[in-house]
This record gives sequence, structure tokens and C-alpha cells, in this order.
Amino acid sequence: MLSDYSNITVFFDASPEGLSVLARSGELACVQNSHLIGVTSMRHKSGVPEESFSRGDAIIEVIKKHQLATASKLLELHHGIQDISDKLGVQAELRVIPSTEDNKNAIQHALYSDLVIFNYPSMSGLPEGMTINSFISYSGLPIIVVPDSWQGEGIGKRVTIAWNGSRQAWRAVSDSLGLLISAEEVQLLIVDAHHSQGLHGEDPGADMAAYLARHGVRVDLVNVESNRKEVADVIIEHTTAHASDMLVIGAWSRPRLSELILGGTTNSLLKDVRLPLFISR
Repeated sequence: MLSDYSNITVFFDASPEGLSVLARSGELACVQNSHLIGVTSMRHKSGVPEESFSRGDAIIEVIKKHQLATASKLLELHHGIQDISDKLGVQAELRVIPSTEDNKNAIQHALYSDLVIFNYPSMSGLPEGMTINSFISYSGLPIIVVPDSWQGEGIGKRVTIAWNGSRQAWRAVSDSLGLLISAEEVQLLIVDAHHSQGLHGEDPGADMAAYLARHGVRVDLVNVESNRKEVADVIIEHTTAHASDMLVIGAWSRPRLSELILGGTTNSLLKDVRLPLFISR
């Protein structure tokens, strides 16, 4: 199914990293003419040790203190969403995940979206214990992971697709098509095509490049050899040299047990995130 980003969800909080990913998501929502849904988890934080021994009226004071802190936090987050809406003309809303909800229930807040964005590795605004693996497994939604350290001016103008001919890679291309069409440059990158000719055909990447071109994507086909380097390292080197601002990957195209034992390109890229990753499975 072709991508239509009518609804984009971003997980964020009031930290500098959280507000940064909110701003970037707002910019992308503006370009895509999307409704922006800001979601935050009210993570429970224990008070100072002395509060554990409060009794009588002191307990009431402790409760009031935490209620005021929560209200102040929500007001700050609401202002963050409102600022994005006012500056960019984006329709936006704030949704709050109660601390009592478990991870699976929390994901329900993002299920009716076309795309989910969060920062990494902080993962601001997501429930404690949530991982990228679990989020994709529970939701099935495509995500954009924005590194906390990312200093690029935008997302999705110069895109690299890590293409290996797998079902997961095709799904990632299909899910990201709306972004690819609006991108200024797109490179279809194949590493060691001769190692998996059964997936690529006689002319590696030609069929996918033609598919993208027919959808109006300005695409260049690039075949490179790893020369015994790790595939993830080759991809990172290429995106760095090309100044890419987004990498499209299909997650875990090998069996998960093999990925866990051998590492896998997806896991390696997540360990060294240097640019926004569009991940689909």
C-alpha cells in the first residue's frame, strides 16, 4: 500500500532531545501536510527518600506536590505542541499515556497513524522498557528514528535506500514512498549484489529503480562492494560521504534467531545511529 502520511505521531517530552524531535517532526508534518499527534508517557518518578516516610497530613502535601509537578509538565508539553502549530501552521494535538498503562496499551495511542517518530537512544516520551524491536513488533508501523546527536537541517531531502531485494526492504520502500517522491535526491544502494543474485535478478536494482522512477522518484542506482567490511559499516560510510539525511532500511530481513546470534545489519546500524533511520518490517 502506498504511503499517505495524513497522521504522523511523535513521542516526545520536555527534555532538549524531546523538544528537538518534536520540532523536526513538525517540520516533516508541514512538508507532508500531515496532522501531528504528540504523545508522551507520564513516567512515574519516585520522590526524595524522605517522602517515603511521610505520615498523616504530610502525605497529602507530598501528593499535592507531585500533582503540581505533573500539571506543570503537561502545561510545558502543551505549549511545545502549540508553538509548533503556531509557527508552522500544522494541525497538532497532545496525547498523554498514563503511568498505569503497560507498553502494549500505550502503543494504542500511535496505532491510528501512518508514521511514528522518536529520538534515539533517549526515546523521549515512550514508556519505560520500550525498545525499537518491541515497538515495531507490537504496532507494525513504520518509524523514523532520529539520533539525539543529529545536527542536520532537515529529514528526507537526500535519502539513501539500503536495498537487498528482501520482502522487508520492499516493505520499507513502499512505506517510505511518500517521502521518497518529495525528496530532492534518492540513492538506491546495493552492497555485494553478487552474493544474493537470486534476490536481485540479472541486473541488480534495475527493477526497483524502474519501479521508483515510475512513481516519480528521482533515483540513482549505486552498487558497491564491501571488500570484507561489515555491510553496516559500508552503508554508514556511503551515507556519510553522500551527506544523506535519511536511510531507509527493512528491519531484520534475516531470521531473528540468526540476527540475535550474528548481530545483523539492522542491529549494527542501531548501535551506531548517525542519521535518521526510516525502519519498516
